[in-house]
Amino acid sequence: MANSTLSPYEYMDDTSIDSDLLCSICREPCKEPYYTPCDHLFCRQCITNWGGSRPSCPNCRKSMARNALRPATRIVCQMINNLRVKCKQCGQQNLLRSDIDDHIHSICPKSIVPCSSVNIQCPWIGQRDQLAEHLVHCMFGFLTSTTDEFNVNSQNFKRKLEEIEGKCKQEEITLNGMIEDMNETIQTTAARFDQ
Repeated sequence: MANSTLSPYEYMDDTSIDSDLLCSICREPCKEPYYTPCDHLFCRQCITNWGGSRPSCPNCRKSMARNALRPATRIVCQMINNLRVKCKQCGQQNLLRSDIDDHIHSICPKSIVPCSSVNIQCPWIGQRDQLAEHLVHCMFGFLTSTTDEFNVNSQNFKRKLEEIEGKCKQEEITLNGMIEDMNETIQTTAARFDQ
């Protein structure tokens, strides 16, 4: 069985894979397995791209409507996801196929990752196992801690400013009330003198 060159993994033991789990189009264990109405199993992408304007089952040639395809049962999906694979990037073996994406995006030391200071424009991109060494010398990393401190201080100042603005509004309301009271008193007093 030829593993796809685009696949980030290869199967540990091709010979032990149940032939009923293989897509007869790509000859690989099914990815997103779907059944045809005649109960043949294929990768969703393979069967969707198969057949042109008058689709038929690649195995038995029965005609079929594309909307008649249905997802494989949970048991079949679980059997496929439990197949053991090897990461092509780092060589780690005996991973479950269902875990390979998480391995590549979170663990694999050979996966390509950006610097953790990418948000402030550090251009470095490299293998995960080289990131720690890069961070020791990354000028953007030093800026990140300064930027983080600045952001915290900025938030504190903003909060204090909002508090002060709130107090000023309260004082303004109080003073306006006092001015109104004084104006009323002045008008009342002036009216008495005018009489």
